[in-house]
Amino acid sequence: MNLLRQAIDWLRDAEFSTLVEPVVYHRPGRAPASVNAIVGRTVFKQTNESGAFVRTQTRDFLIGRNNLDREPAAGDTIAYDGRTYEVMAPGGEPVWRWSDPYRQVYRIHTKCVSEE
Repeated sequence: MNLLRQAIDWLRDAEFSTLVEPVVYHRPGRAPASVNAIVGRTVFKQTNESGAFVRTQTRDFLIGRNNLDREPAAGDTIAYDGRTYEVMAPGGEPVWRWSDPYRQVYRIHTKCVSEE
């Protein structure tokens, strides 16, 4: 294993041992699963049909690849802090991307769809 990979693995382990919050990940048709996630955000900048720039912010959840049995998909939901977030992204963007170069952590884009 090269030095860069060792450093990234160390940093990821440190983040997931100190920054995680419990969330409940739910896929339609399956039982909900409790997993740990790092909560973040992503800002998307797009141009609307009038040519004006529109800024959209998503609530992101960073979840280890080994904690989910398949890739995140649009329509999945995440319950966190009394709110339900649906997996989605604006403007045709992918609903998730890799958060590290070694493909160990998903960055899942969501939108709040309900509050308790």
